[in-house]
Amino acid sequence: MTKCPKCGKNMKKTKIDYNIDEEKITVHDVPALKCSNCGHITMSTEQAEHFYNILERLHGSSKSLSLHRTLSSDGKSLILRIPKDIANALNLSNKDEVEIWVDGQRVIVEKASA
Repeated sequence: MTKCPKCGKNMKKTKIDYNIDEEKITVHDVPALKCSNCGHITMSTEQAEHFYNILERLHGSSKSLSLHRTLSSDGKSLILRIPKDIANALNLSNKDEVEIWVDGQRVIVEKASA
């Protein structure tokens, strides 16, 4: 069973309404996971990738994608995995170099110029 990234309790499958504010569109009954303790809602990787594919068909781009991820550690550094669909949208592959910087509370990742 999936654990909540905020409180560590069990999450249960549910369905949510997802609002795409800039387009004034609501997608109903989107599969998601909801924490039975704190109420935090997220999507599994598979659910997020499936939903992203739907949004990409609607928008024709990856600009609207926002995913929740839990960081891992290799001992000294934190690790953030980039989902396949985002890597494809940015044309990233294994061993590619990227530029990473902080802008306020955001981390920005771009493919490095060759």
